[in-house]
Amino acid sequence: MMRHDCSQGSLPEFADLLTGYRIAVNELDGTELLKMYEEAGFLYKQKRDMLGSNLDLVQSNWDRALRSRDDLFTVVACSDDRGAWAAITLWRAAEHTYAMTSLVSNGKNPYVTRAAVVAGYRRLWDAGGQFRSSWFRPEHPVAADFARRVAEDHDNSTVVTLDYCPYQPGGEAVSAEIDIDIDIVPLSGTLTDDQLSLVATTRGPLFAAAGQLTGPDAWWEELNRVWGRCGLLRYQVPLAAYARGRLVGIALCQRGAFGINPSLLENKCDLLLDHTGDPAVLRKAAATLLHRVREVYQDFPDVPIPVMSDPNTTHILNGLGLHHTRKYAEIITTRAGLRHACQSVCDSYSDREQQRRGGVRT
Repeated sequence: MMRHDCSQGSLPEFADLLTGYRIAVNELDGTELLKMYEEAGFLYKQKRDMLGSNLDLVQSNWDRALRSRDDLFTVVACSDDRGAWAAITLWRAAEHTYAMTSLVSNGKNPYVTRAAVVAGYRRLWDAGGQFRSSWFRPEHPVAADFARRVAEDHDNSTVVTLDYCPYQPGGEAVSAEIDIDIDIVPLSGTLTDDQLSLVATTRGPLFAAAGQLTGPDAWWEELNRVWGRCGLLRYQVPLAAYARGRLVGIALCQRGAFGINPSLLENKCDLLLDHTGDPAVLRKAAATLLHRVREVYQDFPDVPIPVMSDPNTTHILNGLGLHHTRKYAEIITTRAGLRHACQSVCDSYSDREQQRRGGVRT
């Protein structure tokens, strides 16, 4: 398996933070990664129940992606000589964007966790990633502190809070009665100015670029070919909804190898609605978009699709029977912001250690 020499790299200012730890890259297989997640409590009951009988499929997809030579899926693990360990995963979410997620540890040494994150950033940098996307629960104090510090570099980072509204595609089709036609248009190529404006308003200024929506391959056909080399898939289906010629919503349906992210974010559907529009029209637009979304996910395992909604329009989905169950926050960082992001992680650890030594409970 591939190894990584952490004494070399493009972020040398952080090399001392890795001294004394063993850094392993892609030395785990799917079975070992699952055991690590279980030991860390990352596969809690709700998540395990959601994955259900599909865990074998998840492990198989991990193994296939780990064997790829295209930097599709990477597990960076760090350990010390006292039994502490931590790991973080990276997966290729778009042509030049890597999702950096699923940070876990056995809790024995916070500096091992810090080293794993730093090693993950170095790996991301060396892979040539132009954007980094990370997800976290806003109520998690450590992750929220990281995000606050990273977002201070507002030219190169954005943080957006979203509501997770699970949608069961195999259930009853949602509907909204209103006497107006909604036209659904599949998008291909570069998005129009009004489409890009709606994306930026609901998901922040970096979302379109990180999701490759500003280029000619909005469906990720080339990325899908790359994932296909190891027998997996990764593509996006963007759909726009118009009412009387006016753009009122967009659904960005992402399809990926099931369980690459155990929260299924590789298959998330971003539902973007113009919250300034007529609520009745938005309900009809959301219902019509979700009907088309069912077609995109028709071969999806029998688990809910992670639909992500702007908090300003979550009430529209609630009225259609999609109930908000939790909040997520997404951080998107450009390559130019990776050094600041990595430094923010280090500063957060240093501050919390100083508080601990001073008797302040964190």
